[in-house]
Amino acid sequence: MEQSYGIVLEQKLLEFPPKRKSVRTHAALKVATAKLLEQVGYRELRVADIAKEAGVGTATFHDYFNNRTHVAKEVMVEFIHTFLPANVEPHGYSTAFAGIYFANKGLMDLYQVNVGLMKSMFQLSDHDEEFSLIWRSMSTDWYEVVTRTMLKRYMVGADKKFIFMSIYALGGMIDEFMRGLYVYKDAPILDIVEQYNLGDDALAYYLSIMWYRSIFGENPKKVPNEINPKTVALFEEKLHILIP
Repeated sequence: MEQSYGIVLEQKLLEFPPKRKSVRTHAALKVATAKLLEQVGYRELRVADIAKEAGVGTATFHDYFNNRTHVAKEVMVEFIHTFLPANVEPHGYSTAFAGIYFANKGLMDLYQVNVGLMKSMFQLSDHDEEFSLIWRSMSTDWYEVVTRTMLKRYMVGADKKFIFMSIYALGGMIDEFMRGLYVYKDAPILDIVEQYNLGDDALAYYLSIMWYRSIFGENPKKVPNEINPKTVALFEEKLHILIP
């Protein structure tokens, strides 16, 4: 995902405008909401600002949505069901490590392009129990997909429940790391990233090594060609990772 979700929705509306005015207005309100969530966050989201961004009055807004939470929830539920899976799909890679690496890289890309929206998702999750349940259910479904993929392709005969629990724990680790790095910009992590000049590929590689070691109890025997050899060498030195 190279553009923020709000821009993606806006381009879709411009390129494929619905014929019915009511459908266009509904879509325009969602575009406005997505863009404002990215810019100001859920806590500062205001109905008047959404209506202004969409080019309608507040009365028109209320013809379509009850309040800011109603429209924000619709936008974010669509986002997590449509765009999150597309960026972190674990299927189709030749090795388990490649699948883990590209899933982590896809999630990192999604965070960076939609920092404000991701922050808004945490804010809405704290505010609205229904959305929190939807988001957690989506995460659990994804962990189930990863578990099935691992068992089918790389861990035949392993205990499914324990593999799922491990993946659930590791998923929480990844989420917290991404949140600290991109949303809250925690100084200790940013200092390390700056000191060692860690780009996206290096960070995704680091997280994937932690992930792989936890599941398989060893280092990967091969890494994807897309990873810079200098990145591999750096973590060989810092984490004693020896790739044959």
